[in-house]
Amino acid sequence: MTISKVSFLGSTQANIARLKDMNATLADLQRQIASTKKYDTLAGFGVDATNIQRNRTDLGRVQSYLDNISGLTSRITQMNTAMDSTRDAVMQMIDGITTAVRDSAADIPSLKVIAQNALDFVQDLANLKVDGRYLFAGSDSTSAPFSDENVLNNNFQQQVSDWLTGVNTTAQLTANVAGMTTAQLGMNPGLSASGQVTTRIGETTELDYTVRADVDGFQDIIKALGFMANMQAPGPGDIPTADELDDVVQNIMGIARAGVEKLDAAATRVGGNFNLLNAVEANHESDLATLQGLVGDAENADTTDVVTQIQALQTQLQASYQVTSIVNQLSLINFL
Repeated sequence: MTISKVSFLGSTQANIARLKDMNATLADLQRQIASTKKYDTLAGFGVDATNIQRNRTDLGRVQSYLDNISGLTSRITQMNTAMDSTRDAVMQMIDGITTAVRDSAADIPSLKVIAQNALDFVQDLANLKVDGRYLFAGSDSTSAPFSDENVLNNNFQQQVSDWLTGVNTTAQLTANVAGMTTAQLGMNPGLSASGQVTTRIGETTELDYTVRADVDGFQDIIKALGFMANMQAPGPGDIPTADELDDVVQNIMGIARAGVEKLDAAATRVGGNFNLLNAVEANHESDLATLQGLVGDAENADTTDVVTQIQALQTQLQASYQVTSIVNQLSLINFL
């Protein structure tokens, strides 16, 4: 009788290796369920890694533009609100001058109060600060546009005093006020050297939303309000006449109106950027959705398919364990 020698070593090792592979596959599928990603590293995607990396880069760039647009929209909105409020404040003084009785010195005290209240308000608006930046300071965004009310008041009080005493004529007074520098108005002297403020909102598009307090209406408005707030009606012994007082008040109103015109122009210019922002934002949002879809399709695991694979693999593992158990219980006696 021939005795057949049966070895189960090779079969057992093959079964063990297969079980290890199946367990490793199961662990990876479970990881995909937990992370929702096909692979942990970019290298795992093989030849698709380059496209995925490029799409991720494009996705980040588009998102940065959308973030810029969001921040810019907020800043422009606040700037427009401040400019509208400034306009309303100075218009109160203009309306007061318009309705005042001509040549009446009795109107000056009430106009001074209106002007002073408006001046305090406008100074705060000119120094509007958002996210650590002064919005009306141009590129010099760390320096307040309006810095010293005492300087403004002292300069106007001196001009008015010289006019009342006859040191300066009415023509000289208005000319001196017209020539007042930024520094003499208590504003930051560095404003004149401040540059533009821009934000990149696209690959080749930078939006300029610069409004500087020294050139876009605020300076003229502060000058008119400061002039009126420090005005004095000629009294007994003063040189100017009632007609000259009226001329000065009308000059103040002219300065204020010029400031309003410049402010309106700036508000229209900056506000007009909203249409461009909305159009560019819509394009970026469409691009973002497309890129997110591409990245998601490439990177994200199909959880429904993964669950199905897990269930099938669990069934295979259970059967394999049962077969391995049965095989391991066999002995040479079974084959004799």
